Amino acid sequence: MNPPQGIALPPSLVAHPRPGDWLRVLPAGVIEVRPGKVELGQGVLTALAQVAAEELDVSLARVRMMPAVTGLSPDEGYTWGSLSVQYSGAVLRLICAEARGRFLAAAAARLGVPEDKLTVADGQILAPNGRASSYWELAGAGLLDQPATGGYQPKPASAYRVVGASLPRLDLPDKLTGRPRYTHDLSPDGLCHGRIVRPPSRAATLAHLDPAAALALPACSRWSGTEASSAWSPSARRSRCAPPTGCAPAPAGSAVRPCRTPRTCRTSCARPPPRPLCWPSAAALLLPAGSPRRSRQRTTGPAAHRGTRPRRHAD
Repeated sequence: MNPPQGIALPPSLVAHPRPGDWLRVLPAGVIEVRPGKVELGQGVLTALAQVAAEELDVSLARVRMMPAVTGLSPDEGYTWGSLSVQYSGAVLRLICAEARGRFLAAAAARLGVPEDKLTVADGQILAPNGRASSYWELAGAGLLDQPATGGYQPKPASAYRVVGASLPRLDLPDKLTGRPRYTHDLSPDGLCHGRIVRPPSRAATLAHLDPAAALALPACSRWSGTEASSAWSPSARRSRCAPPTGCAPAPAGSAVRPCRTPRTCRTSCARPPPRPLCWPSAAALLLPAGSPRRSRQRTTGPAAHRGTRPRRHAD
């Protein structure tokens, strides 16, 4: 049966017309779908998987959503404005409807049955006489290599079984269980953990930092530091602030070492004077290899005084 004509292709499908760039049928019974949109916690990959499963007549468990990769995934521009389902979903509807039609045509020729007599159930292509084929059986026929034509009509909304259903999010299990899959989860041989100690305010001066306690920790291999007079010096910053003053003595047994406050500004400066801040010892700043990362940090310095959240230091 010749496919009908007349469906306009979306711009991203015009730019990437090969169906094989958007999805791949594996002999193992899995369909890989590769959109150009990124999962940022909004659940878009779950919604797009539902679109693909609906048009291909397969279960959601057979759909494997692939992350966007530069050079491999179709370029669909930015992921923004709650437009991923509208744009990428429209492309996948057409691509998957066309893929289904091509597989049905190939199965009809192989089985000797009119195409309109065939049905699809979870990727199995069934004929009335009991014969059958499948997407997986036809996966190596190159059916997704030719450019899309827009000649296969997607399902009407009245026929939806998967789209619109409330299904578990595909991205949540890994997030909720903490599955390692990010750069900072890598642990190659010889990996060392460290921390960069940055000044708490624009014109702060480091008074003293003794790395001896940190170097005595297990698996602490080396210490690298710069003099406070170079990068943090008043002359380098061209500061208009007054000289630093001392802070209150540290409580006995605490990890706080004697230090100076960040410089107190003159009345010509727009910012209010920061709170006194003491530097922790090197032992409190460095984490030995294998120690758990801190998920939250607290501050009692200028960041807390101004009501802003401190930056997270890289581990």
